[in-house]
Amino acid sequence: MSDTMNLALGNLNQGWGVCGFTSTFYAMYQANPAVRGWLVNASEVYSVLYEITDYLQALQAAQSPLLKDITAFTRSFGPPYDTFTIDKYIQTVETQSENTRKWLAYGDDQNRQQNDKALRGASALFGIAMPPQAVADYIERMWKWKATITEFGASGTTEDAIIGVQNPAKTAMTMYHGLCHYLYRGGGVYYSWGERFDSLAKAADHVKATYAVVYSISIRKY
Repeated sequence: MSDTMNLALGNLNQGWGVCGFTSTFYAMYQANPAVRGWLVNASEVYSVLYEITDYLQALQAAQSPLLKDITAFTRSFGPPYDTFTIDKYIQTVETQSENTRKWLAYGDDQNRQQNDKALRGASALFGIAMPPQAVADYIERMWKWKATITEFGASGTTEDAIIGVQNPAKTAMTMYHGLCHYLYRGGGVYYSWGERFDSLAKAADHVKATYAVVYSISIRKY
C-alpha cells in the first residue's frame, strides 16, 4: 500500500472518531499483509465505513460481549455519543452510504466525490470508541493476525505497535485508564489523522494535548 493511500485512510480520523480502526490500517499496511486488499479499491470514505460495519456485524453474529463494551465506551465520551447503540450506528452507515454504493456502481464520480466530502465532515455520525480488547479482536477476527495488549507501555520505546494514550487533563475520562486516542507507531514514527510525527509529543501538540501511553497493541503473524 502506498504512503499516499495509507495516509488517506488515516485522514478520515480528522473528522470521525474512528482511531481504533485507522490506527489498525496503519499497522496492518506497514506489515504488508496480503489480505483485505479491497480496502484500497473504492473511495476511502466508503471503504472505512464498510469495514467498521462489517466488523460490528461479525460481532453480532457471534453474540460477542465486546458489543456491550464498545457501546459503554462510546457513550462515555458524552453527547452526542451518550445514546449510541450498535444497531443505530449500522443503520446510520447503511443510510448514509446508499448513494455512495449507487454512484460506485454506475460510475457517477462527480456525485460520489460530493457525497464523500459531505460524509467526511459528518463527525457526529461515525464516531465509535474501541476498547483495547476490541482493537485486538478486530485484528485477529478480521485480519487474522495475532494481537498482544500491554498496559502502560513506555512511550519512549520504539517497538512497532498501535498505542493507546490518555490526556491527563481530561480527568472525566476514566474508562481504560483514561484512554482517549489511538495512534500507530512504526519505525519510530507516529501516525494519526493522515499525518506523521517523529515523536509522541509532536503528535499531541498537533491537537493541543498532552499524551501518556496507557496501552500498546503489537501485532504478528500466527
